[in-house]
Amino acid sequence: MSRDMIGRRELLLGGVLAAGAGMTSRVMAADEVIGSGLPKLKITNVTTYLLETPLKQPFGPSVSVVFEKTRSALLVKVETDEGIVGWGETAPINGARGTIVEVIGPMLIGKNPLERRKLWRSMWGANFGNALAVGAVDMALDDIRGKALGMPLAELYGGRMRDRVLAYASGMNYQQGMEPEEHYVNDAINLVRRGFKAIKMRLGRYPVAREAKFIAEVRRAVGPEIKLMADGNGAYTMKTALEMADVLRENNFEFWEEPLPQAPNYTAYDKLREKMPLPLAGGEVLDSRMNAAELIRKRGVDI
Repeated sequence: MSRDMIGRRELLLGGVLAAGAGMTSRVMAADEVIGSGLPKLKITNVTTYLLETPLKQPFGPSVSVVFEKTRSALLVKVETDEGIVGWGETAPINGARGTIVEVIGPMLIGKNPLERRKLWRSMWGANFGNALAVGAVDMALDDIRGKALGMPLAELYGGRMRDRVLAYASGMNYQQGMEPEEHYVNDAINLVRRGFKAIKMRLGRYPVAREAKFIAEVRRAVGPEIKLMADGNGAYTMKTALEMADVLRENNFEFWEEPLPQAPNYTAYDKLREKMPLPLAGGEVLDSRMNAAELIRKRGVDI
């Protein structure tokens, strides 16, 4: 591994640690303000809405995940006695809807949505660890808090860190009934034409040697200025993850996301990171600040 790569990785991880500490203090400060003498709102209703539509072309990420035939989302609407309404959203899996309807929703009725810490702890204590359910409701409560206090969420969480964020397209998936060689290059070109300067592709449904060929073709097609990233969705072993990492490094990819299975608690990610020739990304399945802090503490990922 080059000294430049080591320096870049240490800078990334150091930034995460510093930002995490600073953000925690700002969020705690905002919490203290929210709990002191502000509007006495009451939650009057919690409603869920399941949205689902069939796909013309089923698609999916790595071999570890089945092809999706529909796109779905679970919306959560939280209403208050003052007419302020908050909306949240999550994936309708792992019993999220039932947890909200049967456990979290009834518990919130009559409570003040501005009492952030109290409600957050109560939601976690009552739902047996369903982070998707808690996240959706917490999102709706934040929506209410921002509206009630007249503050954008960036200010509610301690202050705006930046005015613009580079968006990357995460739309390059395997398609049912088609070989990746038939569409990956065209998918990338179309995303660049739509104005994206950064693209993330899914990998891990075929052997490394085969996928290395169309990875190189994508890089040639979009040119050196477009940032490319890859997501393995937990489909790799330590050996194949490192083999693919070498391919990605050769094609100037920005990072390699979650090539190993994530459960339990990102086992072996710290060992993988030590051998990686490019930054290792992760965190998609983290369900709490505590678990995120533990992954950072053991230096399991760079991003």
